[in-house]
Amino acid sequence: MRWRHSTQSKRLPAGPGGSATLDDRAWDVRFKRAVLIDVQRWGLDNPDFVPSLAELIEAIHVDPYQFPEKRGALAGARAADLAFRGRTWRLIYDIDDYAREVYILAIGEHDEAYDDAERRRFR
Repeated sequence: MRWRHSTQSKRLPAGPGGSATLDDRAWDVRFKRAVLIDVQRWGLDNPDFVPSLAELIEAIHVDPYQFPEKRGALAGARAADLAFRGRTWRLIYDIDDYAREVYILAIGEHDEAYDDAERRRFR
């Protein structure tokens, strides 16, 4: 599956009853422009990332609530852990329940990712 900044929703297949309900739909994952550029440069299946960006984004696409909610300046945002070449990184995102969208704010080393997310959050 190819991830990109998209205006179209991505949906899970319909359940056994035939039609998908609101709760069955997958979440639309969107990227801040700077994040999209970085992801394109690194590659979704880059083996230096554990888990891979593709795996992590797919997990968020299916259930964005599985990762912990942040407090303080980024209250309400969520962060997923990943490693890049043995270093701890964070993928930080916001969830829009009404639109059923997830906005990836930042991916990077711990402190840098949080600083970037704060700066990009409401832009």
